[in-house]
Order: sequence, then C-alpha cells, then structure tokens
Amino acid sequence: STVNLYHQILNGAPFDLFLSADSKHPSLLQANGFGEETFTYACGKLVFWSKKPFSIEKTFKEILSNSFNSYIAIPNPKTAPYGVAANEVISNLGMYNELKSNLIRGINVSQVVHFVKTKSVDRAFIALSQVKYLNKLEGQYTKVPKDLYHPIKQDVILLRNSKNKKVARDFFYFLTKNKTKDIIQKSGYDINC
Repeated sequence: STVNLYHQILNGAPFDLFLSADSKHPSLLQANGFGEETFTYACGKLVFWSKKPFSIEKTFKEILSNSFNSYIAIPNPKTAPYGVAANEVISNLGMYNELKSNLIRGINVSQVVHFVKTKSVDRAFIALSQVKYLNKLEGQYTKVPKDLYHPIKQDVILLRNSKNKKVARDFFYFLTKNKTKDIIQKSGYDINC
C-alpha cells in the first residue's frame, strides 16, 4: 500500500522513483527532503463492482442501498487512497452507519481485487484501472460519481537518494509526454483532476 511504501522510503529503501496512489505521501517526502521533483501523473477512478447484475437506470445511492445484506470489500482507508475514497462515498451518501458492519477491509486495492476474482465478496469498491487491466472481470461495475469523493491524485516523486539518477529522471519525464498520458488514460485514469 501507499503508506507502507512511504515508510520504506523513510527507512532508506533503495528506490529511485515513487509512483504513489495519492499526492499526500510524495508531498510529505518532498517537504522532508527526500525528493527532488514531483507532479500528478494520474487521477484514479473509483468503481463499484457487484457479483450480481444491477440496473444501470438506478442512482448510485439506490445501487449501493441494495448492499445492506451483502459484504462489501474496500481497501483499508488507513493505508490506501482508494479506501479513503470508498469511505468518503459511503459517508457522503449518509449510509455509513447502515453499511459499516458489512465492510471488509483489504490491505490495498489489489487485495480487494483478489477478493473479487476469487468470489470471496459480493460487492467491492475498486480502481477502474484494475478492471481494465483484468479485462474480463466477472460481474458488473459502475463508475462512482466523482462528486462523492475527493480526487485521487496520484503523484510521482523523483527521490533524492536514487542510485540511478539518469534513468530515474528519464522515466520521470517520460510520464509527462502526451503519448504516455494517452496510455495512462486508456488504462483507466484521468490526467486532470
């Protein structure tokens, strides 16, 4: 998860770049002298996945309301930005008290996707990028309306203690190219938050 990688960097892990799932941790690294440059390379999109089909004619709140008798997997909000976003969605819809006993927390979004793939859960909040990467994920999903959660700004930071400065800097700037941005967008992200 983002928080675990952040702590590894603080403790001297030999990384050259950190492509974070948030903007908070690269900012903290920059403020504490661990980074040289940083920028937002992608904006994550949250989706709600369901093992059982649902009507796309319903509002998102109605779709989520049908989850009262199901377990819903979310990434851990203490360590994963997509978990923070999922918590915001549930809270902003005024449904946290009704759903809190139904929530299963994965370590990160990848573990939640594992729950989905193994059919361990009926519903989940996951990243659109994971859905696109897996291509044929069984079940149905819908994009969560962006006004229900803060943008998931994903920043990259060029780390000061890099042992491969030239390669790291080249890759850092590669992420700014229009061709690269097109690939990022096709992979399930926004470029502008």
